[in-house]
Amino acid sequence: MRHGSFFNVFTLQRSFHDSVCFFSLSQEPLFQVCEYNAKLSLPHLPEMVFPNNVLMIQHSSRPYIKLYFSALDALKMVDATTLPEVQVGPSAVWQQSRLGGAPVNQLLNRFDWTYSTDYQGTVEGFEIEATNEAIDMEKLKRRDPIHFYSQIALYEDELADHGCAQLSVRIRVMPACFFLLSRFYLRVDGVMVRICDTRIYGEHCSGYFIREWSKREAKFTELSSTLLESVLDSSAIWQHLPVVDFNRTKLTFPLD
Repeated sequence: MRHGSFFNVFTLQRSFHDSVCFFSLSQEPLFQVCEYNAKLSLPHLPEMVFPNNVLMIQHSSRPYIKLYFSALDALKMVDATTLPEVQVGPSAVWQQSRLGGAPVNQLLNRFDWTYSTDYQGTVEGFEIEATNEAIDMEKLKRRDPIHFYSQIALYEDELADHGCAQLSVRIRVMPACFFLLSRFYLRVDGVMVRICDTRIYGEHCSGYFIREWSKREAKFTELSSTLLESVLDSSAIWQHLPVVDFNRTKLTFPLD
């Protein structure tokens, strides 16, 4: 935990991989994988889910005002009824590897096997409005001392060895401000790359945060040979991908 002038930052980390779910007619599910199966409509979870990994920013004196990132809430935004627009070989390979080899056209479990999510964090207690005020990136370029840094993974899947779907969050807290980046990175080898970023910036005692969300993506055929060498590194490729969607909001602490 890290204390700011008006907020606290918490990070919790733990994971489950292969878990067994037991149900009882008279009891709640005993394991977290059961909770995920009960609350999500997805027929399959990503290969690695980190249900106890949470990054939270909470008002120091009004704890009901908070912003946090969790795997469960992110997976709730994955399309559980429709196959992705990426209708290529990996789709058939993935579906058959997970669903017993049945022909794809006979499968009933049609969902977004890329686990793409537009999740921008779970917000409680803030007033939210659209804004034109942008994050001051020049301030973030200053070499201010970093009082606290943390990075956590929320979920990952290797798409049956045909790419990668990964959601992670990281934060750094400086003397006068903090900066958070949540990134969903999708790579379908030989086909496309997609990056959905949520950036949140707040200055101590300002009374509000700025949140910017963007979706960038491109097909491999649209990238130069030089850029194709960078698709394995989301930090290197993201700024070279065209923006296909964007929004900016202000998260304001309500008056007492």
